[in-house]
Amino acid sequence: MTSRREYDLILLGATGYTGMLTTQYIFKSLPLDLKWAIAGRNKGKLEQLARSLMPENSSRQPPDILVVNLNNKELDGLAKRTRLVISTVGPFLLYGSETFAACARNGTHYLDCNGEIPWLKNMIHQYDKVAKETGSIMIPCCGFDCVPSDLSTWLAASYIRRRFNAQTGRVDVCIHGVQGGISGGTLASVLQAFELHSLQHLYNAHAPYSLSPRQPSPTVPIKRTSIWTKVFGLLHIKQLGWMAYQPQGPVDRAIVHRSWGLLESTSVSYGHNFDFHAWFKIWGPVAAILWHLGGLMLAPLILLRPVRKLLPKLWYEPGGGAGQGKIENNWFEYRCVAEADTPNKPKQKALVRMRYESDPYIFTAAALGEAARILLWQNDTWAHKFGGGVLTSATLGDHYVSQLRAAGVTMEVQADDSLYKGKDPFTKPNYPTGTKFWFTIIALCVILILGGLDANIVATAVPSITNHFHTLADVGWYSSAFRLCTCAFQFGFAKLYTLFSIKIVFMTSNVIFLVGSVLCATAASSTMFIVGRAVTGLGFAGELAGCFAVLAHILPLNRRPVFAGLMAINLPIGTVSLAVMFFLFADPRTRQEDDLTLAQKIKELDLISNCLFIPSLTALFIALSWAGIKYPWSDGKVIGLFVVFAVLLTVFLINQYQRRDSAALPFRIIKNRNVIAGFIFTTCTNSMTNVLEWYLPTYYQVVRSRSPSESGYLMIPILAGMMLGLLLQGIGTTTFGYYAPFMIFGSVCMPIAAGLMTTYNPHTSLAQIILYSGLAGFGGGIGFQGPQAAIQTTLSAADLNLGIGVILFGQSMGPAVFIAIAQVIFTNQLSSRLEGIVPGLTPAYIAERGLGDIKNIVPMQQWDEVSRSIDRSLTRTWYLSVALGCTTIVGSLLIEWRSVKQKQS
Repeated sequence: MTSRREYDLILLGATGYTGMLTTQYIFKSLPLDLKWAIAGRNKGKLEQLARSLMPENSSRQPPDILVVNLNNKELDGLAKRTRLVISTVGPFLLYGSETFAACARNGTHYLDCNGEIPWLKNMIHQYDKVAKETGSIMIPCCGFDCVPSDLSTWLAASYIRRRFNAQTGRVDVCIHGVQGGISGGTLASVLQAFELHSLQHLYNAHAPYSLSPRQPSPTVPIKRTSIWTKVFGLLHIKQLGWMAYQPQGPVDRAIVHRSWGLLESTSVSYGHNFDFHAWFKIWGPVAAILWHLGGLMLAPLILLRPVRKLLPKLWYEPGGGAGQGKIENNWFEYRCVAEADTPNKPKQKALVRMRYESDPYIFTAAALGEAARILLWQNDTWAHKFGGGVLTSATLGDHYVSQLRAAGVTMEVQADDSLYKGKDPFTKPNYPTGTKFWFTIIALCVILILGGLDANIVATAVPSITNHFHTLADVGWYSSAFRLCTCAFQFGFAKLYTLFSIKIVFMTSNVIFLVGSVLCATAASSTMFIVGRAVTGLGFAGELAGCFAVLAHILPLNRRPVFAGLMAINLPIGTVSLAVMFFLFADPRTRQEDDLTLAQKIKELDLISNCLFIPSLTALFIALSWAGIKYPWSDGKVIGLFVVFAVLLTVFLINQYQRRDSAALPFRIIKNRNVIAGFIFTTCTNSMTNVLEWYLPTYYQVVRSRSPSESGYLMIPILAGMMLGLLLQGIGTTTFGYYAPFMIFGSVCMPIAAGLMTTYNPHTSLAQIILYSGLAGFGGGIGFQGPQAAIQTTLSAADLNLGIGVILFGQSMGPAVFIAIAQVIFTNQLSSRLEGIVPGLTPAYIAERGLGDIKNIVPMQQWDEVSRSIDRSLTRTWYLSVALGCTTIVGSLLIEWRSVKQKQS
C-alpha cells in the first residue's frame, strides 16, 4: 500500500453514535499532522459534527468532509484516496460489505467495530486472499465486543510463555462487571442477523473455530464439560467466582480462536492445546441458574418478527445512544484465568485484569483510534509481518497493549501462585486502620518534617554560614546540592519502589538521609558541608518518593489529599519513624518484585540513563553558579558546561525513547496531559516560594539588622500561610472531590503576593511583612498537592510511581535551578549597585567574603545607602518569583478536572 495518498485516515459513518465518539477521540488524541476526513451521506450532519469538535482541541484543524454513497464506484474511489478506512456503518450485514471489498481490492488498511460473525465469516472467505495480495491489513471487531477478550488472552499467553516457558492451555475470560447500555446501532445489528439468517446458519457461524484458519488437531484431548455447565450454564473458578454463559461469548470465542489460528505458526504461538471460553460474572449458583434458564426462555421471543419490530421503538434508533451525561460514570472490567499447558507439572496460571473507567462505547472509540495509530505509524507488529489479510486485534500485540494503557485502560497480569493463595489479587486492598494506621501516618509526617526542615533551615542560616566559612560563592550550592540530588535520583527511586520491597528501599533512604545530616553537622569546611547536603538530598529523594508509595498502599484515593496535605505541613512529632515503619507498615508485594530476577531488576533500573541524567544536571548547576559571578557568561568554561548539559540531556532522551516502556521515564508518562500540567505547576510553585524563602532571611538579618533567631520568627508567616493552604486544600479536595479549583486560586494568589513583596524596603512595617509573606505562603500551599492528586486520580496503578516521580522531580529540580538563577541575579545586582558606593566590591569579592564582611568594610556613614542597595537587589531577585507565580496558571488551567471520588482508572 502506497503512503502517497491524499489522506492517512477516513472515518466512514462518522455521524452515528459510535462514529461520533470515534471522531471526537481521533480529534483529541491522534497527532496534529494527521491528514484525515469524515465521510457519510449527510453533508449537513458532517459539517455540524466538524464544528462541534473545535472546543475539544482548538490547536488543530477540523477534518475534511466527504459525502459518499455506499456503492462500489464511490467506495472504490474513497479507498484509493486514503491509507486507512475506519468503518462504523452498521448493520455491517447491510452496509459493510462494499466498504470491506473496496479496501481489500485497493490495498487500504481497514478497521471496524462490528460483532457480526456470520457477515465476517463471509468477508474472510471472499477477501482474505485478496487483502494478502494487496497488502491490506484488515482488522474487524476492533471494539468492546472483542478487544477485551482478545487482548486479555494475548497478555495471558505472553506472560505464560515468558514466566513459565510454556504454552497456553485453557483460558477463561469473564465480564467481571459492567455499567452501560447498548446503542441503537448495536441493537439493529443483532435484530438484522435474525432477520436474514436461519438459526442453523447462526449456530454454525458462531462455532468456536468457525473463523480460524486452522482447526484443532484430532489428537488434542477433548476436555469434558460438567453436567452443571451443560444444563445450567454454570461454572465456578476460584479466581473468578460463580459465572454463567455470556450472550457475547460465541462472538469472543470465534475471534480469539481466529487469533490462535493466525499466530499458531509464529514465535508467539498460544499452543496446540489452547481452548478459550467466555463467561459473565454472577452473584452465586442460584443467580447463575436463573440467568441461564431465563435466557433460554426469553431468547425465543427474538425469533418473532413483531418483537423484532417493537424493540427499536422501545430503544434508541440506529445512530443514537445515551448522551454524555448518562455515560460519564459507566465502566467495565474483564478478568481472565489462563492455564499453562504443562501436563506433568502442577497447574500454573496467569491472571489478567482489564478495566476501563468510562463507557464501553468510549472504549470502542479509543480501541479504533489507537489501532489506527499503530497501523499508520508502526511497522513491526505481527499484523505488519503477515503483510495483509483479515486479522484480529491480538496481531497488534504489545504495541496495542501499551497504547491502550496510555489511553487510560488498566491492564494487569500476574501469576496465580502461593503468594496469592486464598486472596483475590485484584480486589480492593485491605487498608490498615486504627492505631496501626495513625502511627504509620505519624511516621511519614516525621520523616517529611526532617526532610522539609533540612531543605529550608539553611536559608535562615545563610548569612551566618557565609560568615563562618568566609565565602558567599558556595551559597547557591548549599541549596542546589541538596535539591540536585533530590531531583536527579527521583526517577531512579521511582523504579526502585516499583521493582523492590517498598519497606526496604524506604528505610535505606532514611539511613542515607541521617548519614548526610551527620556529615553536615561535623563539616569543617564549606566543601564538606556541600557534600553532606548532597548525601542528605539523596536520602530525601528516596523518602519523598517513598512517602507517596506508602500512602498509596494505606489509603484509598479519595482520602489521600487531606493526609498528603497533613504530611506536607510537617507536624512536630518525635523521631521514631524508622521503628514505626519497620513494625507497622505491611510491605505490599508487587508483580515486578516477584516475577523478575535480581539481574532483570537491575536492568530495569536503567542505570545508563541515570549515569547520563545526573551529570547533565550537575553541569547545568555548576554553569549557573559560575556564570556572571566567578566567570563571565561568555567564558569558555561556562559555555562548555552548558554544551555538556545539552548533549547529555539529548542522549538521555534518545535512550529513553529507545527503551520505551522499560525506560526510567517512559514517554507515555511524559506525554500525559496531567503529568505535563502538574510538572509545570509544581516546578513554578515550589520555585517561587523557595526563592522567596531563600532570600527573606538575608532581608531580615542584613537589611533589617535582625538576629538569626528573630529572622526565624519572621519566617513563621510564610510557613504558617503554606500550612493553612495545604490543610484547606487537603480537606477541600477530599470534601468536594476536585483539586483544580484550588490550583487556580493559588495561581491567582502567588503572583499578587510576590509582587507585593517586591515593595519591601528598610522601613516596611511589620504588619505588611506578615501579610504579604503569609499570602505568598498561602498561595503556594493552597494548590501544592493538586498535581499529586491529579496523578493518583488519572494514572493507572502501574504508572503511579513514575507519574509521582515526575512531579517530585519538578518539586526539587525547580528550586535547584531557580535559586541558582536567583543567586546570579542577586550577586550581579548587588555588585553593580555597591561598586559605585564602595570601590572594589566586585562579584568575585562579594562571593569570596560573604555579606557579613561587607558590613565590616563599609564606612558607617555609607551603610544606609549600602543597606538600600542590598534591599533593591533582593527585591529585583523576587521579580523572578513574580514571573514563576504567573507561569503556574499554565499548569492549573491545563490540568484535567477529575474527581478523586470517582474510581481510579
